[in-house]
Amino acid sequence: MTLKSQLQSDMTEAMKAVMGKFAGQNVDGKHVSERVRSRMVEGRGSP
Repeated sequence: MTLKSQLQSDMTEAMKAVMGKFAGQNVDGKHVSERVRSRMVEGRGSP
């Protein structure tokens, strides 16, 4: 698995988890995606 596909897989799993917590509520998926992505970048740190 390449790094890009691993990152996409991680993003998919994170989005599923987050959106599951907001089930039944009206949330902006684009905003959630941006927040998840920024959190993932913060968590990875600098190489």
